[in-house]
Amino acid sequence: MTQAMDSRSASTRAARTRLTRHPVALEAARVVESIVGARCDVVVFDSERAFVVASSDSTFTLKPRRLTAAERELQHGDAEVTHQNGIVAARFDDADGNAIGALTAWAAEGAMPDAAWAGFARQIMAVLAESTIDDDVFRTTLNGMRDAVFVIEPDMSIRWCNDAVGSLLGRTANEVMRMSAFDLLHPDDVALAADAISRAQQGLEQWRVRIHLLSSTDEWVPVEVTGLDHSGDDRIGGLVLSLRYANYARELETTVDRVERMSRAIVSGLRDAIVATDEFGAVTVVNDVARTMFGIGPDVTASSLTLEDFELLDHEGRRQPLELDPQGHTRIEACVISPERGLRYARVASQRVEDESGRFVGTVVAFHDVTGERRAQEELKQQALHDQLTGLANRRQLNARLEEIAHLSEPVDVAALFIDLDGFKLVNDNHGHRVGDELIGVAADRLAEQLRGADLLVRQGGDEFVALLVDIASIDTAVTIAERCLEELAKPYFIRKNRFDVSASIGVAITQSPMADSGALLQQADIAMYAAKAGGRNRVQRFDAALAEAVSLESRQRRLLRAALDDDRLVMHFQPLVDSASGEIIGHEALARVQTEQGRLLTPDGFMDAIANGSLMWELDCQAFARSCHAAALLNRCSPSELRYMACNFSTVSLSHPDVLTMIDATIEAAGVAPQQICIEMTESAAFESGAHAVNVLSQLAERGFTLALDDFGTGYSSLSHLRDLPIQIVKVDRSFVTKLGEKTAERAITEAIATVARELDLNLIAEGVETQEHLDHVRELGVETVQGWYYAPARPLTDCAEALGAVSASD
Repeated sequence: MTQAMDSRSASTRAARTRLTRHPVALEAARVVESIVGARCDVVVFDSERAFVVASSDSTFTLKPRRLTAAERELQHGDAEVTHQNGIVAARFDDADGNAIGALTAWAAEGAMPDAAWAGFARQIMAVLAESTIDDDVFRTTLNGMRDAVFVIEPDMSIRWCNDAVGSLLGRTANEVMRMSAFDLLHPDDVALAADAISRAQQGLEQWRVRIHLLSSTDEWVPVEVTGLDHSGDDRIGGLVLSLRYANYARELETTVDRVERMSRAIVSGLRDAIVATDEFGAVTVVNDVARTMFGIGPDVTASSLTLEDFELLDHEGRRQPLELDPQGHTRIEACVISPERGLRYARVASQRVEDESGRFVGTVVAFHDVTGERRAQEELKQQALHDQLTGLANRRQLNARLEEIAHLSEPVDVAALFIDLDGFKLVNDNHGHRVGDELIGVAADRLAEQLRGADLLVRQGGDEFVALLVDIASIDTAVTIAERCLEELAKPYFIRKNRFDVSASIGVAITQSPMADSGALLQQADIAMYAAKAGGRNRVQRFDAALAEAVSLESRQRRLLRAALDDDRLVMHFQPLVDSASGEIIGHEALARVQTEQGRLLTPDGFMDAIANGSLMWELDCQAFARSCHAAALLNRCSPSELRYMACNFSTVSLSHPDVLTMIDATIEAAGVAPQQICIEMTESAAFESGAHAVNVLSQLAERGFTLALDDFGTGYSSLSHLRDLPIQIVKVDRSFVTKLGEKTAERAITEAIATVARELDLNLIAEGVETQEHLDHVRELGVETVQGWYYAPARPLTDCAEALGAVSASD
């Protein structure tokens, strides 16, 4: 049994060898193509691969590819002919009946009867069965070929040729068989022919050269020669050459070669990884980028790969197959584990390739590396959701988290801690922003250590933080966490060999999801924080009913002011500014009042706190300034010989507004007053909290000729250096100092210091709140030039001021 199997295997191998060496296989493929108009291959079977030994559109021998379904069925079945998806294959067997190969054509079903396909296969088998080249059947077959076929002996004598030599060289077969190949070969082609013969004699290589042969008319005919060495076969005993006229084929091949070279150069130069396959899934092209991306060495041939060798993963690390959709293309994003570059993200696009008839001939897959793009997006996302200084979440992430919490399916209690550092501004002003930034970073780290993993710590901006406590047990628990934060923040900060002591004010509020009002939660925590500051700082304040009532009151005040501005119920009163020595009125300060719907006048105490940092403040300042400039023009008509100025108050909001200069210029022009008739008053906080913009605005106002006054000096965090740094001409001493000038108090000492500095800087002093003769005497002792207060007159309507000025003018 074993001997029989070995004998059959040897017979099969011999038949395969004869097939790969036989020129009739190529002609058979060409004949089939001419009949059915479809590409045809002659193949031999080897396990799961087919080796193309002759093809109607290829001259490569032993080119491997995968078996088609039709060929696989023939290899293991009993049928002679099979059809699978437009592929028709006819089997041929060796002498022992073993399936050794097939004649395969890509043709529509019914293009030829099954008997015709089987006939072509039997014709090839008949060729294999021939024992000698002189057999009539073989000779008839070769003479029927359109290519000239030569058999050349080792000494280059022509042993045999078919009749097609006549149409190629104009010579008969008998005439040619009496010649040597050297008699026909152009001298310039001898070396080329010798080299080709040498290569052919080394193995089973099918080769092609282009040479020139002498015709019967003594012309050199360009021919294309394809040959195989059959010198070892006693039945043939030489080189078998197939010759055809070469000009057309050469031009065509030159064009094809140029296109192929250009295509290879383009594919090689692409930044994307490119992989192409044929219709059977065998890889035909792998550019250098693809080899680098997937770790494929240069010694690995493309034909040995399939798309399965280019492993893709989804973002969860699972294998992600590449499959074409019904339209023939696919676009996905996947991960690639690159041996050289680690994890890469790629945008994968595959495209189905079809020939001119619409038949599928392969797939091109492009892998576009988007790792840099993806990481840039992640970095942008990180920047968009995180504070650049501390790395903490920012307000955008806070809002997103609140939105998530608001739509939780189960209710949870959520608390917000609004945290503001006390005294941080002094650190920034005195030691610079770099030190301030480092202090903020330390504070952020301390706060983060006190929070739980599920909590979110946000840098709200500047020296403000928000801690969002999710699923908190109660507001008491939130207060406990806030107190721990307060204790940590109060510890000394050692930065650049300096010690800083900074405390904090923390507001705490709590609400419940789902559908919680996140805006209200943060607002309540913010209100509680400001209450903590107002209560002395360095403390924790929870939002409670009393604060809620205060918020409600501020809301009512804002609505009242909104309505008053809309209904033209803003009223200006004016308090005289008096020369302390002569008692002469030298100006007025404009003070806003709001008239209620019932006709009652409200002083700023009734509405100012509610709008301190909002847009209503800008609207109030604009309307108040317009009315004040109009009043200044009217009052100066009462005594045109005396120039009296109008002092107008501006808030932090207005000084930081981008249109403030435009508004001021337009307003004085409309009122018909000069800059010298207007004094702009602002507090220290208004001058400095808006930063460089406000200082720049004040400098431009001073250049225009406006008088600038620093109001309420001595209160808050006043700094004598501000008197030097701001372009001011007037300093106003707050009434809280004036009332205590008769006592040996800190207020008197501070006022004396202010007066001394003002004289040195050539600044005018105005004392507010002068209500008694004693107050007047004290401020005169300090050299205060101008006073303001009830001792002379309260703030009063414009008509009263005009009447008073008229009386003065009449007495003059």
